[in-house]
Amino acid sequence: MPIRKQHQRLKLTKEVLQAAEDAAARGLSDVQVAEVLGISRATLDRRKRDDEAFETAIKKGKARGIQEVSNMLFETALQGSV
Repeated sequence: MPIRKQHQRLKLTKEVLQAAEDAAARGLSDVQVAEVLGISRATLDRRKRDDEAFETAIKKGKARGIQEVSNMLFETALQGSV
C-alpha cells in the first residue's frame, strides 16, 4: 500500500502569499508552485478558488514575470540584438 505524502495545512500569511507570487513570477507551473509551497495541486486549486488574496497573488506573480521578460526582450531589441 503506497504511503500518502502528508502536507501541512497551508496558512495564508504574508510570507506564503509572497512565496506564491514569486514562484508564479518565475514562470513556474501550478504544479511547481504547489511544490514550492509544500502542498498538492488539488490544494492549490482549492485555495485559489476559496481565497481571493491567494488567487490574486498568483495572477499578480504571473503578470509580473511576463512583464519582466517582455521588458528585457524590448531592451535587448532596442540595443540592436535580434
